[in-house]
Amino acid sequence: MASAVGDENVLPTSLTKVGVTERIGEALPLDVRVINGRGESVLLGDYFRNGRPKILIFAYYTCPMLCGLVLDGASQAVSAVPGLGRDYDVLTISMNPLDTPERALAFEIKYNAAVAQKRDKNKSHGGEALRPTSSVMPWTFLVGAKGSEQAIADAAGFGYNLQKNGEYAHASLIMLVSGDGKMTRYLYGIEYRPFDLRLALAEAKVGKGVSSVERVLLFCYNYDPDARSYVLFAVNLMRIAGLVTVVFLAGLLIWLARTSRDRNA
Repeated sequence: MASAVGDENVLPTSLTKVGVTERIGEALPLDVRVINGRGESVLLGDYFRNGRPKILIFAYYTCPMLCGLVLDGASQAVSAVPGLGRDYDVLTISMNPLDTPERALAFEIKYNAAVAQKRDKNKSHGGEALRPTSSVMPWTFLVGAKGSEQAIADAAGFGYNLQKNGEYAHASLIMLVSGDGKMTRYLYGIEYRPFDLRLALAEAKVGKGVSSVERVLLFCYNYDPDARSYVLFAVNLMRIAGLVTVVFLAGLLIWLARTSRDRNA
């Protein structure tokens, strides 16, 4: 058997489980228990009872860099997309089984306050203020219970691995989940365009309160896996242009016919 030493295509053992397997359409295990920032054991499904789409983020609360960049990027995008706590929520689950509810609560207070501050600033410029609809904060931070964090990550297709230095190797992304707990979209990187997030949220709530504008945008834009962003879908755009042209010409012909009839009367 040939040795793998020196083969640049072979991953180190510590990274073999790291990566993302997109499981669009597959369900999260809503019957597993998680621990919230107040130390309460609750079902993951309890957060889906309101039927709202979720932004799902995996992080750990002692991460020295990458998790903070992902959370900050999500905070910026969420602040620019109206409806947090009304049309959608955010769930962050720690991948570290040693993380504590106290750490989760500290992050929950920090990021809800950051989003609220950005929203209040936007409101002064005509934007929407953050108005949670209940005492539960719209961005919830959780820790696992008896390995539930691993079960949720596996169902979402999120792979990670504990390194010798005590840190976790993992990909940087946020995930979209429908109101009934099914994976719908993966947005990669540490910065997320508000436009992409808005369309991803619209996909996650198809059939449940999608606005006319969102329907048109979803018809005109498709998610491009290579670009990792939503791009104009030329075929559908041409169809809309053709329909507009037909309607315009039909209206013009009707107007000309009526004008001609009035002159001959």
